[in-house]
Amino acid sequence: MKQSRFTETQIVAILREANAGVSVTEVCRMYDISGNTFYNWKKKYNEMGVPELKRMKEHETENTRSKRMYSELSLENHALKELISKSSNANGTQGSAGRTVIMDWFSRKVLSWRLLNTLDSRFCMEALEEALRRHGRPEIFNTDQGSQYTGSDFIGVLKASGIRISMDGKGRALDNVMVERLWRTVKYEEVYLKSYRDMVEARRELGRCLDWYNRERKHSSLGDRTPDAIYSSRESGNHEAA
Repeated sequence: MKQSRFTETQIVAILREANAGVSVTEVCRMYDISGNTFYNWKKKYNEMGVPELKRMKEHETENTRSKRMYSELSLENHALKELISKSSNANGTQGSAGRTVIMDWFSRKVLSWRLLNTLDSRFCMEALEEALRRHGRPEIFNTDQGSQYTGSDFIGVLKASGIRISMDGKGRALDNVMVERLWRTVKYEEVYLKSYRDMVEARRELGRCLDWYNRERKHSSLGDRTPDAIYSSRESGNHEAA
């Protein structure tokens, strides 16, 4: 029997999103699962009472030495989790910190990323310059309308490189849904399972997660292939970055 990539605790959390009003179609799309999988989960886990769920959590904690599920009790670690997992389009911020990622839309490959404890457009520029240096110039570059991406420095690099600029509509989170899905994967398959001591460790572990995402994480929408495999094949002809 194929083992689920989600723990039982994560499955219950996903089901609660649907119970809170998110449509089944949207839940399946966000977590890259089939409708059959969702309803099988619902049949199994919705019938579980509080005592069963408590025992299930205790069992997972005892058998996962490095995956400390309740690390939010640490204030410092909770702040790091908020920084990394705060839902947004291409960029997320919490207090005085921020993260950004540049992705090839066709393959979902992460081209570059940054995680900093200061809210500064500099880290977005560094990610952009790294992506262009390592992967070349895309025809189109899409961002949200955050100030980090609409500033003259950022826009100037794109224009100087002859790249067409595309921006999400205001209030339209789904315009950049590929990046949204990436951050959800990072949350449920990395951030919520770890306890980071500091920003250095968080950055190192996030890098490992994104490397795994590129090399090993298969997507049903990509024919059960990895982002690296699709990107290398160049089947798209032209790539669009976000």
